[in-house]
Amino acid sequence: MSLISRLSNAIVSAIARGTVTASQAGPRILVQVQLLNQEVKERLEHMLPYGRSALPLAGDAVVLTVGADRNHMLCIAVDNPATRINDLASGEFGDSDGASVVAYRGDRLEVSSTKPIEIHSDDVVYVYSASQVIIGSPGGTTYHLVDERMIALFNSHTHASDGAPPSQQMALGEQTTTTLIAS
Repeated sequence: MSLISRLSNAIVSAIARGTVTASQAGPRILVQVQLLNQEVKERLEHMLPYGRSALPLAGDAVVLTVGADRNHMLCIAVDNPATRINDLASGEFGDSDGASVVAYRGDRLEVSSTKPIEIHSDDVVYVYSASQVIIGSPGGTTYHLVDERMIALFNSHTHASDGAPPSQQMALGEQTTTTLIAS
């Protein structure tokens, strides 16, 4: 076989397309891919962008052959059209696993889910807002969380009947709770 033929074969076989049929979590995500020629490759490392994690259940895969060795392949991308966010505008991006969505829209972060949303922290969770935090649904009843500004406003108001401030003053620790319930 000529050098040109060998190079041509190496280039053609360097990139393959297939379908993810299984995956395994661990320090490295490993996938099983059935290539278009029905060849099954097991335990291929699924390379992801820095900081990202995903364990694909299924989808179309792009596989690279490293060093022209079919025994050394990497999965560099998995796409599943069933989990794609179809209504993104130009310049927008998002993540979806079919049940929940995190979509970044312009200067707004939108989190949508049909399941509970959890935030875990080993320390304090801060929510900063330039104006207000609203709990409720658009068109429905909304609930506002207040901060120290409300305490100052309450404590400085006077009653029209006698001009006196309230006899019970608000303090940050007294009118707060560790549980927030909006109903």
